[in-house]
Amino acid sequence: MHLRVALLCTALLLFNVAAQAQTLTPSSCQLPSDPKLVSDLAKGNPTIAVNPQWNGVSVGMIPSDQPIALHLTFPANLAASPVFKISGKLTEDSGATWQDFPMKGWQPAADNKNGDLVLEPVPDAQLSPMPFSRLHLVVAACIGDKPPILVGRAEALISLRWLAFVGALAITLLFYVLGALSMSTPASRWSRLSPLNMVLDGSGRASLSQMQIIFFSVIVLFLVSYILLRTGILASLSNDVLMLLGIAGAGSLGGQLATNRTLRVSFDNWSWMKRKGWLADGGFHVEQPQWGDLFSTNDVFDPYRFQMLSFSFVIGISLMMIGLTDLANFSIPASLVGVIGLSQVTYIGGKITAPATFSDLDTKLTALRAAQDDFLAATADRWVPLTPAGTPERATQLDTAKQDNRQKYTAFKNLVGPAYDMFATLFKMRGDNPNREPDP
Repeated sequence: MHLRVALLCTALLLFNVAAQAQTLTPSSCQLPSDPKLVSDLAKGNPTIAVNPQWNGVSVGMIPSDQPIALHLTFPANLAASPVFKISGKLTEDSGATWQDFPMKGWQPAADNKNGDLVLEPVPDAQLSPMPFSRLHLVVAACIGDKPPILVGRAEALISLRWLAFVGALAITLLFYVLGALSMSTPASRWSRLSPLNMVLDGSGRASLSQMQIIFFSVIVLFLVSYILLRTGILASLSNDVLMLLGIAGAGSLGGQLATNRTLRVSFDNWSWMKRKGWLADGGFHVEQPQWGDLFSTNDVFDPYRFQMLSFSFVIGISLMMIGLTDLANFSIPASLVGVIGLSQVTYIGGKITAPATFSDLDTKLTALRAAQDDFLAATADRWVPLTPAGTPERATQLDTAKQDNRQKYTAFKNLVGPAYDMFATLFKMRGDNPNREPDP
């Protein structure tokens, strides 16, 4: 009797526990474990909007070997954190095998209706050798403990990293070569490809500020082209990148103005020297630019140029490394921006405060031309008819003119010697047959 009562009490107790367990743990939404079954869920109308993204911008291509970011929009506010199952395939073949795409993370938005789902990347090794593979994704989600299962799908091309790199490199080289060959410098066609010949200042030397512009411009062109071929979007530039290009542009403009002020003579005097054969064909001070021009001012090592060049190189390398994946958010420490800006100011200031040797030459040339004009005006009848330069007839006319007005000829000769000596000191490139006589 006691045994029967004990068994009855035990049965009642187990029944109550089971009932309570059933009440506390209701049936939950179950997602299929088979990727093919997950893909079958997408045959109906999608209930989740799925948009592939790159740095918060919707893209038409997903870069390989990079985490896949999907922006999800649900039909209603989320009551709880969803449970996801993602299935995908990399081919248009309807009979292809669907596979699981592991999830890296889920970040809901503040409105509790959107969120960003991050998946593991697609390795290059899984992609076909064709230029692009099309990725098909199906996202299934359960919210809370009750059906229905929410489903969304997305399609996008997968871009190969090597193909984007080669394409961006080809675009960058194309524009570089076109820019180099468009120059009208005396250099040969192949030597124009040297960056030194692309950044000549008014003297024929390599300009550091212009080299800085080309350096940063080439890097940014490559990065923008690379991101375009990887994601199908035109990447935006961060404020620091724009500021960097602006500093380089302002430095180039200031450097050119300083060069025109301190390393040039007036156009009238320059053309007079050209006509007299003092200048070489290009009219530059030196035969060709040198890498040392980037480090020196007036052939003397300039520590401020060294500072600007070295820090610009370091920033350019960091821009290449970071900008491949996060160009829009690239930032430069404020201290480095200050160093680059200060170096630019000092660089331009050094050009402006350089010794006014070219100004002195310009003054001597102006006086020399005036002396020649006085001599020619005083002996005008001896030059009629005007004979070709370099002929015996021209030499005879000059000898006759010198006999007619020896005083004005002597005044010219007293000026031409010091002027040519100063010219020969400042201009390493000179004409083969300079004319130092007063003739038309």
